[in-house]
Amino acid sequence: MLRWAFNFERWQPTEAEWSAALALVPPSEQDRIGRFKRPTRHAGLLVGRHNPDAKSALVGRLLILLAAAQHRPHAPLDALRFERTPQGKPYLALDARESSGPVAVEHFNFNVSHAGEWVVLAAETTHLIGVDVMKVELRGSNPSLDQFFHDMRSCFTPLEWQHIRQASTGDAPLQLDRFFRHWTLKEAYIKAVGIGLGFDLQRAQFHCREVADGGGLCATATVEIDGAERREWTFELEYLDAHHLVAVARGPFAQALDGYRQAIGVPEEEEEEEVATEAQQSEEEVRPYRAWRVWTFEGLIRHITQRQHDPRE
Repeated sequence: MLRWAFNFERWQPTEAEWSAALALVPPSEQDRIGRFKRPTRHAGLLVGRHNPDAKSALVGRLLILLAAAQHRPHAPLDALRFERTPQGKPYLALDARESSGPVAVEHFNFNVSHAGEWVVLAAETTHLIGVDVMKVELRGSNPSLDQFFHDMRSCFTPLEWQHIRQASTGDAPLQLDRFFRHWTLKEAYIKAVGIGLGFDLQRAQFHCREVADGGGLCATATVEIDGAERREWTFELEYLDAHHLVAVARGPFAQALDGYRQAIGVPEEEEEEEVATEAQQSEEEVRPYRAWRVWTFEGLIRHITQRQHDPRE
């Protein structure tokens, strides 16, 4: 299992570093990253290494590449092929060269999110995984807490709004923190199962629980889907820094969309067995909390280039 993070705002690459990093991803990804443009105040455009969107997209792709390479240690980097489900969820596809070699096929799945200053990746082989990171701040052209909450009123159930608003009157930071806890949890769940757009956010109702001295972990959560508690799902919440909150959702393969289960090679008999065992899993039996590994650019590039020259690294 992987929990990786990269602060792309602190990364200020030279032109040479940008070109070297870009050369590690496929030409189609290079073209996509090159199309990111952001207007400036002086009627110009930020592109390439000067564009935060381009930087986060490139970092996300590099994290995915290294995670997949570590999962398939005998496969050359150019044999790692990525595809998307009809709902847009990316996955690592098997390659003819890989399937004919000594590769143990596990149900490797990953998820990437970026917001504010951070890109995060979570990956698993035994469970569905979803991750979402958000910068905890008011949004909009004329932000006020009441207006922001009004604009987002359809996203949460009455019970969730009660929890968000229970914070002391005038304690906007605490209310905003609770808002984004619920928001990132919903996004992480949706991304884990591969639903994409169209999911009614009020179908999922979360209950957060503070974690005292969690070693970085600030809260866990449980979820009800359509009113039914889903104890087979686990959720973690953590602050990467003072302003960026990340949520991780982890659940059974059987609850993914059909197309995604097939894409990562989960057979029907395994789905049935998983439903029987996961539904009985107690909260004490879930895996221990795993801290995030924060990558530097130098470390990330070094590990990828080592794998490029020796697939066994």
